[in-house]
Amino acid sequence: MSSYPTPVELDCIILGAGPSGLAAAHRLRECYSHRIVVLEGRNRVGGRAYTRTTPDGVNLDLGGKWIHGDCMDNRMVQLMDEYNCKFEPSVSRSKARGRRKKVTRLVLPSTTQTPISANPSRKGMQVANKVFQEIKSSHEKVHENDAIKNDLTLEEYLLDVHKDCLPKDRDGSWKDLFYRNLIFKLIDPGDIPIDSDESAHFLNEVLALVNLKICIYYESWEGAPINKISVQHGLDGTELSGGDAEVSCGYGGFIRKLAEPLLQDGVIRLNHKVTSVISNDSADGGVDISRVTVRCEMNDGYQTEVIFRAKFCIVALPLGVLRQGTTGEEHLFSPPLSQPI
Repeated sequence: MSSYPTPVELDCIILGAGPSGLAAAHRLRECYSHRIVVLEGRNRVGGRAYTRTTPDGVNLDLGGKWIHGDCMDNRMVQLMDEYNCKFEPSVSRSKARGRRKKVTRLVLPSTTQTPISANPSRKGMQVANKVFQEIKSSHEKVHENDAIKNDLTLEEYLLDVHKDCLPKDRDGSWKDLFYRNLIFKLIDPGDIPIDSDESAHFLNEVLALVNLKICIYYESWEGAPINKISVQHGLDGTELSGGDAEVSCGYGGFIRKLAEPLLQDGVIRLNHKVTSVISNDSADGGVDISRVTVRCEMNDGYQTEVIFRAKFCIVALPLGVLRQGTTGEEHLFSPPLSQPI
């Protein structure tokens, strides 16, 4: 039997205790006298900002790490100053230049994702960097010049521009063959070893390094793989001045500091997994946005159901969770969201 009244009547329900959900909760508490609750399915706050401290006291970020734009125009920097969190500027690009990190596992850009264990050669790194720069610069030119009528993904664009690199048969790992042909096209033939065995190993190494660079740049910095990112709009956006910085207590540790007042006041409910978000139908058949019912299961060993009802609901869930909740037989939202995610 639930220890909470059923349903709990509120003014606003916030789904997700990541940075966005916490920001919404702080804003509502600062500006209005609203009765609010933040529902979080996990046993912690922070979402993708998650810091673990090792036994020897090192803060290890397993999610978000960097403060991009080390300047007072950055709201995160303002908050760090407000909460007295120290931050450390990262090593500058000029100082880091020339340093080689030992890579022990590389992944090929293929459907099989075949791993290669290697300590990359200097030549392999140089050739891979040249190929990657060609891909990156062609993307930047299209973005700057708005050179195509119909938007494509970056990978679709590469396949279209370099048709001569497409294999005749598109079975199995045909994209591996395409990227190998692209490497042959973009590099100096003199860079490839004469010996066939050495040549095969070298191409595997370069192919893996190119994929690694693509993953680091596009998936880490731009937020999407090349088969998803728009060639026309994927580089849209602006950057703040200043370099990058790390938070000494960890990014997740910093977000926990922001959540502490909300946790102390019982605003955040951890281990509350949302199972449905229902907007009640009004008498005329429309949707009455003043009545949203959220059902949860508590992770208490008994899967106790708790029901919250409010005038408004702010959804601050990760994109992956939203996609899960809008596909399949069981929809998280009723009625379903009108736009695909």
